[in-house]
Amino acid sequence: MNLVKTALLILFLTTGTSLLAQHYGTLEITFNGIRSSKGDMALGVFKPSDRWPDKPFIEPAWDKKLMRNGTLVVRIDSLSYGTYAAIVLDDEDNNREMKMFMGMPREGFSFSNNPKMKMTAPKYEDCTFGLNSPVHRIVMEVRYVGKR
Repeated sequence: MNLVKTALLILFLTTGTSLLAQHYGTLEITFNGIRSSKGDMALGVFKPSDRWPDKPFIEPAWDKKLMRNGTLVVRIDSLSYGTYAAIVLDDEDNNREMKMFMGMPREGFSFSNNPKMKMTAPKYEDCTFGLNSPVHRIVMEVRYVGKR
């Protein structure tokens, strides 16, 4: 009986823990079309259970000092494998809110998958991507409405 318990324990320790292991990856994001070096790029990353597009589960931001020719490449490490969607704000005034004028955005923005621009935010499903490898890369084309 002791031999059976020992064999089961060894089996669990060698295979069981790998079944419980969570996989993590890095999300690399390229923001293209940034018009100015003022402010930060503020990102909202959403999981399916989050309230799209209002309540992301993480909200990292990056200074645009490393931007080159309107492009900034950033990374988010240690994200669990899964389905996500993202929104970015070119937060030129660093207040973490979209500046509006007569109902029109005055700062740049983008959604993952770069869906067609409409008068409302796209559906979550139109912006999703899967993180299921050590590194996943997406490109977000920053858009601006009207004149500055």
